[in-house]
Amino acid sequence: MADTINVPNLDCLDQSELRELAKHLLALSRYASQKAHAMDLRSSGKIKLALYAEEILDKRYQALPTEWRW
Repeated sequence: MADTINVPNLDCLDQSELRELAKHLLALSRYASQKAHAMDLRSSGKIKLALYAEEILDKRYQALPTEWRW
């Protein structure tokens, strides 16, 4: 797991900030889930399906806020 995760104090955010943060966290969650799925596909020898899943991953990665990309 990551060494550090900067989680803001949610009690200090207004409604619009909470919604924006939730949108980005959901995108990150979907990326992580899709990444695990693609890895499962590769390890089970389903390379074509893994490549398709990885294409989706690339799009999800680009949708992340730039400060959340690695």
